[in-house]
Amino acid sequence: MLNYMLFYQKYLLSLQLNCYFFIIMRLYKLNITKCAVVIMFAIAFFSRCAQPAAPTGGPNDTIAPMLLDVSPANYTTNFKAREIVFKFNEYLQLKDVQKEVLFSPPFPVRPFISVKGKSVVVKFPPELELYPNTTYKIDFGSAITDNNEGNVAKRFEYFFSTGNSIDSLVMSGKLVDATTGANIINGLVFYFADEVISSDTTKGDSTIFKGKKLSLARTDSTGNFLATNLKPIPYRIFAIQDENGNFEYDMGTDLVGLSNKTFNPLTMKEFEVWIDPVIDRIEVTPQIKFDLFKENRQLKQNLKEIKREKESVLSLIFASDSVVIEDITIDSVAKKNIIIENNTFNDSIKVWIRSGEDKVLDSLKGVVKYHSVDSVGALKIDSMIFALGFMKSGDEKSGAGKVAEQLSEVTNQLFSKFSRWIRILFLSKSKKGELRRAEARRFTADSLKSIAADSALILARQDSILKADSIALTMKDVILRDSVKVFTPTFSISGDMSPENKLYLISTYPLEKMDTSKIEVVRLSFKEMGEDDFDLEASEVAEQKPTIKTTQKYSIERSKEDYTKWLIDVDWQPKSEYQLTFDEDALMDIVGFVNDSTTHTIKTNDPAKFAKVIVDVKLIDSLKNKNYIVSILDSTRNIIDTKYIKGEGKLEFNYLPAKKYMLMFVNDVNGNQKQDMGVVLKNIEPERVELFYPRKNNLLFPTKENMDSEFEIYPETLFDDTLIIPKKEVVEKKKREGEYKG
Repeated sequence: MLNYMLFYQKYLLSLQLNCYFFIIMRLYKLNITKCAVVIMFAIAFFSRCAQPAAPTGGPNDTIAPMLLDVSPANYTTNFKAREIVFKFNEYLQLKDVQKEVLFSPPFPVRPFISVKGKSVVVKFPPELELYPNTTYKIDFGSAITDNNEGNVAKRFEYFFSTGNSIDSLVMSGKLVDATTGANIINGLVFYFADEVISSDTTKGDSTIFKGKKLSLARTDSTGNFLATNLKPIPYRIFAIQDENGNFEYDMGTDLVGLSNKTFNPLTMKEFEVWIDPVIDRIEVTPQIKFDLFKENRQLKQNLKEIKREKESVLSLIFASDSVVIEDITIDSVAKKNIIIENNTFNDSIKVWIRSGEDKVLDSLKGVVKYHSVDSVGALKIDSMIFALGFMKSGDEKSGAGKVAEQLSEVTNQLFSKFSRWIRILFLSKSKKGELRRAEARRFTADSLKSIAADSALILARQDSILKADSIALTMKDVILRDSVKVFTPTFSISGDMSPENKLYLISTYPLEKMDTSKIEVVRLSFKEMGEDDFDLEASEVAEQKPTIKTTQKYSIERSKEDYTKWLIDVDWQPKSEYQLTFDEDALMDIVGFVNDSTTHTIKTNDPAKFAKVIVDVKLIDSLKNKNYIVSILDSTRNIIDTKYIKGEGKLEFNYLPAKKYMLMFVNDVNGNQKQDMGVVLKNIEPERVELFYPRKNNLLFPTKENMDSEFEIYPETLFDDTLIIPKKEVVEKKKREGEYKG
C-alpha cells in the first residue's frame, strides 16, 4: 500500500510539471524538442528525489555489540575444536588485534582472528598444539566494535580447558612506576611456575626470558589487574610495560617489575571485586603491588659512539651507565692536558682537552680503553680507535659547497679579466697608457696602507707586552687581553629565586683558574619609607635606593656531576637583593679564554607570597631506623623538591607557589639517600615508592599563600598494609604507659 501511494504521488507531481512546461512553451513559443528534453530531465530528477530512504538524524547508537551465541560454548572442558565462532547481533569490525587480543597462556603460534559479517572467528593453525590439562583465556580487550559507531564489546573474555576442569582461582594486583608512583596502564603481568631458570649465557635467573608463561593479565586505566584461570600452586610473577607489543621483556626498553617472593592464590588474603556502574568497569582491591623500573643494560655494556661537539671536548656515549675509562690517548696532546669528567649517573662521559695558548688540532686521533661486558656477562677491557675532525665557525659549508664556491670565485675572476681585456682592446693608445699609470698608483697606495697597518699592529703588540712586563714583577699569571679570547659567564638562575635554591656559575669549558679577589657578592639594603616620603615622586624615591651595600661571605665549589658548573654558596636571606660582580680576568678556562666584567643580580623571594608544606614523619618504635626520601610533586607528577630523613622529624617544603601538590615516599633501605633500581637476573627488587593519600582516593591537596599545610605521616603504613596508623588517643595512652617510644 505504501509503495502504491508513493507511485501515485510521483505520477501527480510529474503530470503537474508537464502542464506547467506546456503553458510556458505556448506563452514563449519555445521549440518543442527542447521543451521535451527539459520535461524528461525534470521528471527523472523529481522521481529520484521521491525515492524512499532511511530518515537522517536521530540519536547515535551507543549500545555495544551483544553476543548471541558462541561455539563451542564458553567454559568448555576437554576442548578439541580448531576454531571458535562468536555470533553477535550486528555487523562488526576488529581494531588493533595484535595489541588488544590477549591469549593466556600465550600460544607458541598465534591463532588467526577474522570477521565474517556479524561473527568473529578464531581459528587455530594446523601446527598449533594446545597444552594438555591447561585452562586458556582469550581476552579481546577493545578489539571488537560495531561497524557504525565503534561501540566496544567490553569485558568480553572466553575460557576453555583441554582438561576435565576449568582453573578458576583469581588474583588481583597493581602496577606503578617506581620513579613517579604513577599507574601503569595496559601493563602485562606474567605468571611462571616456581622455579629459577638459569643458563650459561646469563649467569643468573632468566625466568622472564626463558620460562614458560602459565598465565597473563593486563592492567586497566587505574593500574589494577585481575589474573584469572590460576591453579592452586605457588607462582613467580613478573610485570612489564610492553612498549613494542611483542609480549616479551626487552631489557633497556621496557619497564619491568619483579618480586623475590612466590604467590599462591589459594593462600593469599581475600580481596574485593565489583563493577562500577558509573564507568562500567571492573574494580578490585590489589593483593600485591609491583614497582616497575627501567633496567640498566649492564650485560650489553660497550662504547657506542665518540662525538666531538666542541673543539676541545669529546663525548663518549655508552650503552649503559656505570662507565669506567681505563685510559685514553690523543695524538699531539699531553696526558696532563686530558681531563676525564667521571659521571657515574649517566651513560656518557666527557673528555676535555686543556689547550691554553696551544692550538688544538682540527683533526684528533687516538684510542680509548674502557671496561665492557661480553655476551656471557664477563668483564673485559676493550678499546676503540677514533679520528675526529672539527668544523670551526665560518667552515660550516660542506666539502661540495666549498668546491662550488671556489669554482664560482675562479669563474668570476676569469670573467672580470676577460671583460677588462675586451675594454682595453677598444681603447686608444693614450687611454691605455693612462689606465696603466692609474693602476700603478693604486698598487703603491695599497702597499703603503698594508705596511702602515702591519706596523701599527706590531707597535700595539709591543706596547701590550711592555705594559705586561712592567707589572709582571708584582702580579702573577698576567693575562694579555690583546692576545686571548673572552667569554661571558652565565648563571643557573636569573631574577627571583628561593633562598633555598642553589645558584651555579656556568662556563662553556671547565675553569682552569679563579681569582676570588676579583669576585664580590653584596647584599643591597633599602631605606624604609617614612611619612615624609609619601609625597615624593617615584624618581625621587628611586634615587634613595639602595642606601647600604653589605659585602657577603661566599664560597665557590665545582660540581661533581658537571665540570662546567660551580656552586656559589651564600647565606641567602629572604626578601633581599644581591649583586654578584666578576671583574675581568677573574676566571680562565682550560682553553685559555678569560671572562669579561659582569654583574649578576638576584632577588630572593618573600615567604609571605608562597605556601609552605610541613611533613611530620612519625615512626613506630620497632622500625625506628628507617630512612626515607620524601618528595613533593605537582599535579603533573613533576618533582618540585626532595628531602631526606633518617628516623623521625619534620620536613619543611618552603617557597611553593600556591597550587595543588602530592607527597611521595621512597623506602631508602640501604640509606644511600637515593632510590636504587632492581636487577632482574639477580632477582633484586627496586626500592619501593608510595604516594600519600591525604584524603580517600585523592592524592592532591591544595595550598594557599602565607599558610602552612602540615601532615602527620607514618611511612611504614604506606609500605606495609598489615600496619594500621595509630590513632592519636592510642598513641597518647601508650606514651603514658611507656609502651610507645615513637
